[in-house]
Amino acid sequence: MKRAYARFLILAALIGLATAAVGQDQDEVPPDYSGTYYCKSFASGGLRFDKQSQQWLSTTFDVANDAHTIKLVATGKTGEGAVGMKYRAYQIGVKQFGSKDEPSRCFGSNSGFGNDPTDALAYGSVLTCRSLTTLYTIDPALNRLQIYFDGGFMRDTQDSPNKDTPYIVVAKCEKID
Repeated sequence: MKRAYARFLILAALIGLATAAVGQDQDEVPPDYSGTYYCKSFASGGLRFDKQSQQWLSTTFDVANDAHTIKLVATGKTGEGAVGMKYRAYQIGVKQFGSKDEPSRCFGSNSGFGNDPTDALAYGSVLTCRSLTTLYTIDPALNRLQIYFDGGFMRDTQDSPNKDTPYIVVAKCEKID
């Protein structure tokens, strides 16, 4: 179990590093990636609680019918972050593709330093935001989306051991608007 969990964490970290590695000249404000993106999931892995062994085990999930729309709206704010790189600020909405609901507001996870905490800041083409227990990282230049769900691992597993289990999803995106 420890090996499987360790492999999952290493995979998640490598995917994150690969996505964040997109280069940007520090003196340039990133381009405007505003628009709506259709993101079709193609792989997912995570944890499930095994009642018999009373342990968390690694697993995969079926994402054949899973897709999201991500709406990026540039706020017009640009600036320089703590590491000296220029950024462009966005408001982000996320929803399951095909849902009639309004997009959920996704709050910037890397704002701070006097910026509006609802803004997500793009350094290069990578934006990260959080909606409750879900972290979204989108790279519109590479047409990629990662979703990390923190979920049920942090809760007592006795009542509903496989409800809201932790997972990561990766998706390919295309700009549709």
